[in-house]
Amino acid sequence: GDVCGHGADEAALGACLRAAWRALALALHPPEEVMATLHEMLPYERHVDHVFATLAAVAVAPDRRSATVRLAGHPPPILIDDNGVYMLEIDDAAPPLGIFEQDSWPGERRELGDNWSLLLYTDGLIEGRIGQGSERLGEHRLVELVERHLAETPNWREDGKGLLNALITEVEELNGEPVTDDIAVLLLSANGG
Repeated sequence: GDVCGHGADEAALGACLRAAWRALALALHPPEEVMATLHEMLPYERHVDHVFATLAAVAVAPDRRSATVRLAGHPPPILIDDNGVYMLEIDDAAPPLGIFEQDSWPGERRELGDNWSLLLYTDGLIEGRIGQGSERLGEHRLVELVERHLAETPNWREDGKGLLNALITEVEELNGEPVTDDIAVLLLSANGG
């Protein structure tokens, strides 16, 4: 997840939401209930009314062959499998937490197959600029960067951290400087990488 804005108040809100999410998840509350609770809680914890949070929730099935994805204003995960690299487009994505009244948090089940990885990331990774103009990297260019880095790094499954560091480095190089938004990236693989 990601909280809108920068600073101590936003960091504290992020920590509060993360602790609540963890407590609810460890208490085995269903994912849609977890999202609804975070959505209800956010207005009481934020310091100003316009602050919101985005969230990507992925529940991988016990057999690791499918996952249910829920998005609340968050960029879609990128799926890497034997067929290539592509975004997991989610038709029923919800708006960010804390903005609109929301009473359902639908999830979409996606087949993953046997050999897959999911790349989850905050918008800081895709909102950097491309050179001096106002054009941003965006989700589709991120998919292209991932494809290229995978082709250049055949052992990326053994060195997922190296892949993520290379992606972040290139995003910052394309931006011409470090990006101003925070970046969080997670690579989750069926083989435990």
